[in-house]
Amino acid sequence: MKRILGFLSLIALIAISCSSIDFTEQRSENFRSNYEFVGFRLFVNDMLKEEGYSVVALDSTKGFIRAAKSVDSESNIDLFINFELENNEVSINVVNKINSPDGIRTEYYNLSEYNPEYKEHFHKLLEGIINNSIKTAFPNR
Repeated sequence: MKRILGFLSLIALIAISCSSIDFTEQRSENFRSNYEFVGFRLFVNDMLKEEGYSVVALDSTKGFIRAAKSVDSESNIDLFINFELENNEVSINVVNKINSPDGIRTEYYNLSEYNPEYKEHFHKLLEGIINNSIKTAFPNR
């Protein structure tokens, strides 16, 4: 009986430790874009609209875009996109504000660490922005 309880305790401990990623630490996706800010902004605007995001703030002089999407009555996802105008370096922060009985909880995601419950609301968009930014076109031969 002690072996069974010990085994079950070990399984429970492993399950708890595997699912306990701390989403309160800030995360970001960083990459270099092949586009200047104007071209980047144009295709990102279209992608944001397709995924149901609204552009809340845009500053072309600082290379900043903020987009928001209401997931449900208890959750809002914000994308903060910072574009370094000198070297085309891009940093994207995904922030999810969740209303819970304990108050507002803020979670930060990137492509590899995220709450699976909210993956469908940002993951494909983030991958698309990165892929479209770094792709290289090859001429037809």
